[in-house]
Amino acid sequence: MRNASFLIGFIFCLYAALPPLAAQETEEVIFRTISPQGGFTDRGVEQIEQDHLGFIWIATYAGLFKYDAYSFTKYVHSNEDSLSLSNDRIMDLLIDSDNRLWIATNEGLNLYNRGLDAFELVHPDHLNPNSNIPDLEKDEDGNIYIAAGSAIIKYNPETRTSIRIPLPHNDVRKIHVLRDKRIRVAFVGNGVYEGSLYGEFKQIIPP
Repeated sequence: MRNASFLIGFIFCLYAALPPLAAQETEEVIFRTISPQGGFTDRGVEQIEQDHLGFIWIATYAGLFKYDAYSFTKYVHSNEDSLSLSNDRIMDLLIDSDNRLWIATNEGLNLYNRGLDAFELVHPDHLNPNSNIPDLEKDEDGNIYIAAGSAIIKYNPETRTSIRIPLPHNDVRKIHVLRDKRIRVAFVGNGVYEGSLYGEFKQIIPP
């Protein structure tokens, strides 16, 4: 009942913040289904990002797809190719302030090399190379925040340095970096917490 009341209240507040319908311009939106015949063969989509060149990247349970408005290119892991993805289960995508594409998998963090059309497995300090990474975030300074079990890894791609931010629970699912650099974290089964880079987290939404 408490969860239902919270959801209803959240929807009400969101609706109240919208301008009146009469004041909104109406615009027709046309949706087009992308079929297997077009080259997209996976229904388990985790995330979608569009880069500065217009390519659309789609994270799925069975690989990474790149769409150029005409056709798809699929990227998967290969034991014979050290420049392939570290795993086919793509958990999240992030385009950083330098337009680089980062790929979180359930077996490590990858960086796309546009020139080689290949991938590099990135090994930040404090992060197990085979970590399951459910979420990535960035801040205004270009740092990347990596969700990893019972911690968040704050990684600076330019200096390749990182710090470990301890969390009060395991199974972090989502992270969100606020403008004041405080962090909100959603856990599986433990609600939402807010804290700082020093790990001082307090629950703000119960499970």
